[in-house]
Order: sequence, then structure tokens, then C-alpha cells
Amino acid sequence: MRELRAAIGLSRERFEDAYEFLLANPPIGLAVQRHGDELRLVTAAEVSTSVERHLNVPKTVALSKAALEVLAVVAYRQPIARSGVELVRGAASDSALETLLDRGLVAHNTHHLLVTTRRFLEFASLRDLADLADLGAATG
Repeated sequence: MRELRAAIGLSRERFEDAYEFLLANPPIGLAVQRHGDELRLVTAAEVSTSVERHLNVPKTVALSKAALEVLAVVAYRQPIARSGVELVRGAASDSALETLLDRGLVAHNTHHLLVTTRRFLEFASLRDLADLADLGAATG
């Protein structure tokens, strides 16, 4: 974001205002995603099936229940160690983690802890990690 702000000559405040405007008024068929300090302009979830069909994108195999559980743990607890994922789940997670790593939904950060990726945002149709459902509201 720093490079983009410098390239277009906007202050941080004006840039954040522009980002908020794009979130509220996205271009037709597009969405803005934010992952850390990176912004991406992506296909909006509501038109993604049509775009994939047009591009002949092969359908991916659905994630297993274990992989979805691991993905949820990483998303809500990141950064987290492998052992932390297994502690939360109460089960070994090697196979599920390998699947998620292979698909690029999670990655290791510089400290070798697990974090979600931009591909996760696309997979979950999220603009930003802040858009994850509030666990307190889901259990309350």
C-alpha cells in the first residue's frame, strides 16, 4: 500500500478514504481485498462462477471437514504453530495442513507460524480478515 500511495501521491488518510469508498461502491463485477498491507482488485463473488465458466477453470475438490476445521483455527488464531492447531482441534492435523498448504490457503510466515493467504480471502469471499464472523456473536 505504501508503494501505491507514493505512486498516486495520496496521504495515508486520503488513501484509507479511497479504500473505504471502493468498499462501499465497488466497480461492477469487482471487489477490493485487503490482506495486511496488500490490496487486490478481484472478481466479485457474485460473478465469479460466470467468470470461471468463461475461462474454463476446472472445479476444485471440496475441502474435507478436517481441512475446514484447521483452516478456521488458523484464520481465527493466526499466527499459530502446528502444535497450537492440534491443541485447539484435539486431533492430529498433518494431512489437513498439507492440503491447505498445497492449495495455498495457508502459509508459513517468517517465524514458521501458520497464517492465511490472499487465496484464503478469495476462497472465503472476504475483502479483509476483519470481515471474518465474530465468534462471540456466533456463540452468544
